[in-house]
Amino acid sequence: MTMRTWDKMLRESVKETEEQRLNGRANLTTGDIEIIKEDMKNLTKSYYEALKKIKKLSEEVNQLKNEIESLKGDTSELQSIRGH
Repeated sequence: MTMRTWDKMLRESVKETEEQRLNGRANLTTGDIEIIKEDMKNLTKSYYEALKKIKKLSEEVNQLKNEIESLKGDTSELQSIRGH
C-alpha cells in the first residue's frame, strides 16, 4: 500500500459530513491530524522494516534447509556436528 493510499484513507476518515458538522462529531483538530499522520508514517516504516526482516529470515531458513539436505547423505559429517 503506497503512501498516497494511506493519505487518501486518512483524508476520507476525517472528512466532515454535513450531519457530523451539525452534530459536532467531527472534532479533530489540526494537531490531532498531524499526530495521526506521524503515527501512520511510523507504522508504515515499521511495517516495511518487518517485511525486510521476514524476507531475510525466510532466506536464512531456506539456506539452512538446503544445508540439512546436503548433509543427509553424509552421515559422518552429521555425526561430527552432533558430537558423536
